[in-house]
Formats: sequence, C-alpha cells, structure tokens
Amino acid sequence: MIDTKALRTKVLDLAIQGKLTKQLETDGSAKDLLDDSFIEHKNSPFQIPDTWKWVKLSDIGSTNIGLTYHPSDIDDNGTIVIRSSNIVNGKMDYSDIVKVTCSIKENQFLKTNDIVICARNGSKALVGKNAIYYGESNKISFGAFMAIFRTPYFKFVHLFFNTQAFRRNFSSDDSKQINQVTQSILKESLIPLPPLAEQERIIARTEEIFKLLDIIDESQKKYTDDVAILKSKLITMGIQGKLTEQLDSDGTAEELYQQIQDEKQKLIKEGKIKKEKTLPEIKDEEIPFEIPSNWKWVRLAKIVSSLGDGLHGTPEYCENGEYYFINGNNLCNKKIVIKSDTKRVDKNEFLKYKKELTLGTVLVSINGTLGNIAFYNNERIILGKSACYFNLIEPEMKSFIYYILKTDYYLKYAHFSATGVTIKNVSLKAMNELLIPLPPLAEQKRIAEKLDDILKIIDKQKTE
Repeated sequence: MIDTKALRTKVLDLAIQGKLTKQLETDGSAKDLLDDSFIEHKNSPFQIPDTWKWVKLSDIGSTNIGLTYHPSDIDDNGTIVIRSSNIVNGKMDYSDIVKVTCSIKENQFLKTNDIVICARNGSKALVGKNAIYYGESNKISFGAFMAIFRTPYFKFVHLFFNTQAFRRNFSSDDSKQINQVTQSILKESLIPLPPLAEQERIIARTEEIFKLLDIIDESQKKYTDDVAILKSKLITMGIQGKLTEQLDSDGTAEELYQQIQDEKQKLIKEGKIKKEKTLPEIKDEEIPFEIPSNWKWVRLAKIVSSLGDGLHGTPEYCENGEYYFINGNNLCNKKIVIKSDTKRVDKNEFLKYKKELTLGTVLVSINGTLGNIAFYNNERIILGKSACYFNLIEPEMKSFIYYILKTDYYLKYAHFSATGVTIKNVSLKAMNELLIPLPPLAEQKRIAEKLDDILKIIDKQKTE
C-alpha cells in the first residue's frame, strides 16, 4: 500500500523549498512584492532559490483572534460563528453550525479568502488545522479558539500552513501543554516567499499531484474494502465447512458434544461449576445456514463451563497496582492489550473481583464496540462490564470459536440482540443462547489453521 499521507507531506516540503517548480527569469523577485520597509531575515530554516525571500507573516498580511461568546448568546436567528469543527480535511464545513446574537466587532467577521486557523488544542480540535474561507465578506464570525490570517497570497500561505515547517512553530513534546497558535506566533513565523508567478505554478502543481494522490486513496480504499469483504467471506466459508473436507476419521460432532457433556457433568458433581439453566430447544427457523451432516448445532452455553461479564461499577484504583482493570476496548486480535491509560488495582481489589479464568477462556466485548476478541493467557487482570468471558470445556476449540465470533453471522446476531440506543449492550442471555456450528475437533483445527494461513497471505499482500 502506498503511504499517500507521507507523500503529501513530502510534496509540500518540496513545494516550499522551490524544488517542485522551475525558477524563471521572467518571474522577477519576491522582493517586488514587499514594501521599502522590508528587513532581510537571514536566520532561515532551509535554503530557498535566490529569487525568493524569507519574510515574517506580518510582512505580508494581518491576523486576528476570534469572538468570545457564552451559551446564553446562542440563538438560531443569530450570526454564524465558525469553530474548529467547521474545518474538515482542509475545507470549510457548515454541517454543524452555531449562531449567536452577541455584539461582534468588525475585525471578528471573516472576509473572502481569509485563512481560518484552529488556534488551540481541544477535545475535538487539532491546533493548526486550517481552511480558506471563500464565502461572502462580513457575514460570518469566528470563535475565540480560532484565528485568521489575511493576505493577498492566501493560496500559497494556506499551502505553507499545512507543512511541518509551519507546525514546528507551535508543536511541543510536552503532552500536558495545550499548544496554541497565538497572534505572536503568526506574526513572527518565517515563511519562504516566491515571486507571484511562481506561487501560482507551485499551487497548480501541488493541486495536480494531490488530485493524483486522491485517486490512489480512492483505489486503495476500494481495495481495502474488497479485502475486508474477501476475508469475511473466507471466514464464513470456513465455519460452514466449505474450506475443508469432512473425513470419516474425524468422527462426528455428536461424539465431541457427548464428551463435553460428560466432562461438564463431572465438574458439576465435583462442585467446580454450577448447573446450567435450562436453554430453549433449537428450532429449525433459527438455523442460519446449512452445515455438513457430521456437524451439530449447539448453543454456546452447552460447551462452556461458565459464562459471565465483569464488574458493573468502578473498583478502587491504585496507581502502582500490579493488576489491570480491562474492558472490551482492551481486547484485540486474540490478545489482551494493556494501554497507557489502562487503570490499575492492587491485590485486594483483584481478589475481590477476580473471575475464574483459564487457558480455555475467550473474552468478547459486549458493550459499546461489539466483537473485539481475546484469549486469556494468565494476564493479571480484572474485568469490567463490557468484557464478557466464557470458559470452553475443550480449550482446543478456542481458535475455531474465535473465527465464529469474527463472522458477519455473529456480528448481526450481536447487533440484533443488543439493547440500548446510544451504547449497544449484548446480554449474557443472548451470549448463552448463541448458536454454534460444531464440527469434530480435528476438523475445527484444520479450519482454523487454513484460515490462519490464508488470512496471513492476504495481509502480507496488502502491506506490500
């Protein structure tokens, strides 16, 4: 796959260094664009052509910060105020607007061709993102966390604002600091200024290349979508018995099922697990697809020793605790992922809330994002409510069960069974009653191994 984001960055770097276009004698010099008070700036970050000049942004334009308003000022009959959310992919977006009725100064209105800049980081804002306003002058305002830069060379400056060279003016390694594009930064930032004719060629050349990269992006997205569909179909074929032969030497799923039931009864008698609740009979109209004659439809609860979820609440966190409190978002591609923001608990909290997890435990997200999956591998964890766990009586079934949970069949079942409007939640009852197409154990292994091999090949091709 082609990294078009990196290519765009490189193209912009070449553009502002004068390496994307030829310098022509007929262009004249950038000094022709400056007034007599211009002072040469010699501390330049990189070399530029002789006909270019390093200038401060204040040499070629003006800036201003936006309007401060209060929630009580918001009124559907008021003036539109542009916020950071109105800059999407380098363009103005008016799908989510706020209007206010407070007093607005003349210099807090946008003018045609102003560059609107997100001036401060926030929950939904990225400092420095910007767009050109092509609308009518003096009709729309801009908010306090926004800034504008006004210049006759707005297209070239807009291009420069999207380079790493400009972003270094307000980036920081301190993640706790709220970075800002202040008026001082805008005024004092150096920019390499080409002659006007070359600016126009640079803009045209950059737009031409970016259009080609857009075509590549579109093609790669289609390819990625096609790959996802292909992988989904292969997994579905696998759990339907269409990727492997059914061998007499495998025995039948009924035999495997009886072995599991015998082991389950033994565990119940020993008091190691509880007797399961009565499950509804499997009806013909529930069967989602055909399976080979030596397979068997079973409910998930029939092949597990226990099934449950995590803590419906908040444990007492401990910054230096040796155990982690995980939820569904910690489950990824068969692994439990401990993130930098994963909360910790001490041993007392662990003992209070721990579940009996085994090497036959499968974890599935059932709240919010549905369908994340991991295998338990002796991690020091307690579970939150969005992580469902079930312990397979036959641990060697894990890989085949994993692929069942990766199918559209399971995801449709989960979404259909889920309750909640904003945050989806799959009940433990629904998980217990999930229909599982059960092959003999030997065929389960062949299916999982074949899918592992095929999907690795596809993923490798995707990255090359």
